[in-house]
Amino acid sequence: LKCFLRGQPFSSVRFSRHGETFAYLKLDADGIDSETRLRNRRALEDALGAALGDDALGAVVGSGLGVRYAYVNLALANFGAAVHRVIEVARGQRAPNRAWLLFMDGELRQEWVGVWDDTPEPTL
Repeated sequence: LKCFLRGQPFSSVRFSRHGETFAYLKLDADGIDSETRLRNRRALEDALGAALGDDALGAVVGSGLGVRYAYVNLALANFGAAVHRVIEVARGQRAPNRAWLLFMDGELRQEWVGVWDDTPEPTL
């Protein structure tokens, strides 16, 4: 996470023992009070942890709250199925329209998946 946050080169292969791809869910929490933001993020973390772990699709590996956004850091195994499950869970938890699954790897940094069909492009 330190390499990623500093904008240094990052490759999931370097930090994974089982071939996971590191990603994060970024959710716009603008205008939501801090207690509600934290409660919502924790509920999402719990739901993601259960949904990914039950089928060995990955794990929640961290989280955070910024000034405007909430973040849930993920290690995704079985990439395609895991991405689908993350989106499914985020929708079930009523993620905001401005919510994205983004990737930490340098070669995937410009890639993103919107939680909703009409999710706007993120600021990268």
